Amino acid sequence: MNHVTENPLETRSKRPLLLTLLCICTFVGSSIFVIASFLGIISSSLISRRIEELAPEGAAISEKILLLTSFTILILFGLRLWGAIFMFYRKKSGFILYAIPSGLLLIITVVLAFATYHPIVIIYLVASLAFLVLYAMQLKNMK
Repeated sequence: MNHVTENPLETRSKRPLLLTLLCICTFVGSSIFVIASFLGIISSSLISRRIEELAPEGAAISEKILLLTSFTILILFGLRLWGAIFMFYRKKSGFILYAIPSGLLLIITVVLAFATYHPIVIIYLVASLAFLVLYAMQLKNMK
């Protein structure tokens, strides 16, 4: 008897290179923001004390704003990271986990872009839009 056994790794379709590269870039970028926001949460009181030394009238609200901002960034980039992990394993639900916080971040970035006209903000805006479009193009490769 000749039994032909299939290798499950060979029968599975492979993840496209573009999807792999997008996910790796998202892992790196989102991880940096998650770590930075976590550090912002931990050090918000220290930073607030430093602001109080420089501008006593702004100290009462500065810690709360820093804490809220850091926590919001932690949640948004954490969801993007989680979505990228799902998309790395070719799950369509990862795109939703990525797209919703990305949309919220895009709204904030558009406001910042019009308020500051800073090149870094504009570059981030263009890159975020490009990632959303490229991930959307990869949906056909996800389950």
